[in-house]
Amino acid sequence: MLEGLKAPVKTKLCALAARRLDLSETDQEMLDNALADTTWASHSLYFALKELGFHVSKDLIGHHRNGVCKCFKI
Repeated sequence: MLEGLKAPVKTKLCALAARRLDLSETDQEMLDNALADTTWASHSLYFALKELGFHVSKDLIGHHRNGVCKCFKI
């Protein structure tokens, strides 16, 4: 009966995830590692990324890390 049940395809991404797609595969991995690294405070990561030309809000970094941005909503 439920053989065809599938999770919805994610079409809405937060600005951070959308910008991430513009990066090279290596840079995506570096960003993913930085986001997962709890030694980076969100505001410190924000300033480091901003200095490198990657502009997203520090609040969005925190929301994405905590799973409360658009990426994690169905």
